[in-house]
Amino acid sequence: MSKTLIILIIFINVIVFFNCDILVGGNIVLVPNQGPEIIFKKFNPTKYLVKVQGAKKPFWLVFSEGFHSEWKLYKCQSIDCGPEFFSEVDLEYPDISVKESKPFFKFTPGDIKFLFEKPFDIIHEEVNEYSNGWYIDPDKLGLGEDFTFVLFFYPQAFFYLGFLISIGSFLCCLVCYITGFLNRKNRVR
Repeated sequence: MSKTLIILIIFINVIVFFNCDILVGGNIVLVPNQGPEIIFKKFNPTKYLVKVQGAKKPFWLVFSEGFHSEWKLYKCQSIDCGPEFFSEVDLEYPDISVKESKPFFKFTPGDIKFLFEKPFDIIHEEVNEYSNGWYIDPDKLGLGEDFTFVLFFYPQAFFYLGFLISIGSFLCCLVCYITGFLNRKNRVR
């Protein structure tokens, strides 16, 4: 008995994508160019945008970052998913149908929205004894063959929330200080 799996591995800045037949003896046969085309873009160490084209069957997405249960996959529903984000291809891996779009490192406090969005309800497991892996069945998720999703480290949204609260608190303190200073200055006159 054999299962067909498609494995996508994201290294620090590199994705490697395989279509694998795993046989019951543990023997693995790699068959390149049998899965969908993948294009990804790194926004920062906690957020990746991944575009999948031609996903005709389920596959495994393996992210080679130390396993943490808080890495989540979200359907991309904003302007951050437009084709312009994938237009500049930096690296290409033609044997495995993967392209890496030029990284776009930026601070994204707008990602606080992930506190209120529901991630995909899919299997997320530790694979290769350290990596994050998701079993993605496009038909079951209602995604079709071509889709884009966001890979996001959920605790980062709490950091952004704390950052915004800190900035707000600082501004309130600054306004109170300036108001107090001006009131004292007016009383002295």
